Amino acid sequence: MLVRCALGPDEVTLVPGNHDLYTSPMAWLDALDGPLRAWSRNAAREQGKVVDLGETIILPIDATFHQPVTRSAGRLDEAVEEAVAARLADPRFASRHVIVAIHHPPHPRPGPWHWVDGLLGGKRLLAMIAGRPNVIVAHGHLHRHEVRDHAGASVIGAAAVVDGAHALFIGERRELFASA
Repeated sequence: MLVRCALGPDEVTLVPGNHDLYTSPMAWLDALDGPLRAWSRNAAREQGKVVDLGETIILPIDATFHQPVTRSAGRLDEAVEEAVAARLADPRFASRHVIVAIHHPPHPRPGPWHWVDGLLGGKRLLAMIAGRPNVIVAHGHLHRHEVRDHAGASVIGAAAVVDGAHALFIGERRELFASA
């Protein structure tokens, strides 16, 4: 699909989801070194990665871990949290738009579903973005479009898009930044 899209490799930022590590703990990195090599420059390869777009930066986050296919959770470990906190505290980014791109939504899932399908450590991510109107968390995983306000920051979820309707998501992002 990436080969057929109208975007160049530098116009795409990739973050892994739970499906990307089902086969092995190294599957995501192997894909970035193999079939996704052309798009790996802006991908979530190392913690603290910054994709600089001028007045906007993207922080692609890898919150995946190797797990059985019966589970689809994400996890923010200490290294991820430290990297995100350092970037959000960086004075160079205080007046710029920041998009935290992550597969799993940071809001808790109900009951035991959070352990099965949620983002472990998501509450800590929400605490990091609170009171930062220049920050948007963009996520997938739920396969539906949603926009939530979290203490002044925005959390938006994209519908599952294989081809086509990405303009809705981009338009919503611009509208959210314009209102911030």
